[in-house]
Amino acid sequence: MAFNKLENFYEILEVSVDSSTAQIKAAYRKLARKYHPDINKSPDAIEKFKKISQAYETLSNPQTREQYNILNGIFKPEKTKTSSQKAEEEYKNTAKNTRTTQQEQTPPPKLKNRLKKINHLIFSSIFGQNSKKINVQKIIKSHKKVKTLQPISQ
Repeated sequence: MAFNKLENFYEILEVSVDSSTAQIKAAYRKLARKYHPDINKSPDAIEKFKKISQAYETLSNPQTREQYNILNGIFKPEKTKTSSQKAEEEYKNTAKNTRTTQQEQTPPPKLKNRLKKINHLIFSSIFGQNSKKINVQKIIKSHKKVKTLQPISQ
C-alpha cells in the first residue's frame, strides 16, 4: 500500500494520533455517512469519500497504521501523569503497604493469647507474683521499689 505523504490520514478522519481503533471507526462512520456519494451530491464528495475510505483502511489495521506512522514520522506522545495522579497513586501504594505491615505486625488470636501467658510468666517470675490475674498497679509499684533485678532461678 502506497502512502501519500501530503495527506494526513488522522486529519482526514478528524482524530488524534493516540486515538483508539474504536474512535477511528466511529469517526469513519460519521464522515462516510456525511460524504457518501449516494447521500451527498456535491462534485467533490466522491473524492472526499475515497480519501476517508483510504484513511480508514490504513488506520483501522494496527500493522498498516504502524507502518504509516513510521513512514510519516508520526509518533504517539507518551502519556505522562500529572502531579495529582502521581500523588494519588503514591498515596494508594503507601496505604496498601501500611495495611500489609499492620497485618503482619498483628499476631493471630491464638498467638496473642500465648504471648499474654508468656508475658504473665515473665512478670510473675520477675516480680514474684504467682496469681493468675496481673494487677498492673501492683506491678508498677513493685517495679518502682525494686532497684536491681534478681536473676531468675531455674
